[in-house]
Amino acid sequence: MPGTRARYVDGMAAAPMSAPAAVQEIVWAGDQLIGLPYIYGGGHASFISPGYDCSGTVSFALHGADLLASPEDSSEFMGWGSAGVGRWVTIFSNPVTLT
Repeated sequence: MPGTRARYVDGMAAAPMSAPAAVQEIVWAGDQLIGLPYIYGGGHASFISPGYDCSGTVSFALHGADLLASPEDSSEFMGWGSAGVGRWVTIFSNPVTLT
């Protein structure tokens, strides 16, 4: 179905124009991290980090759409939002925490 999924265009993700504003902002925020290194625990203490791990990246993207006030780790994401597959965004998580 054209126009219902994000696409990869010229090295960046692009949300469909029909996506809600929050979804477009999530994608735009995620694009801001392109080229930064993976750092275990990166993005957990603050949204500003020299690199991010998986949940740090998700935190940054959701914060870009004003959907998250502070970074969360993967175990915290298990309780974020509604359970099940989302219409526009689905966050997969596991109970692993940083020590």
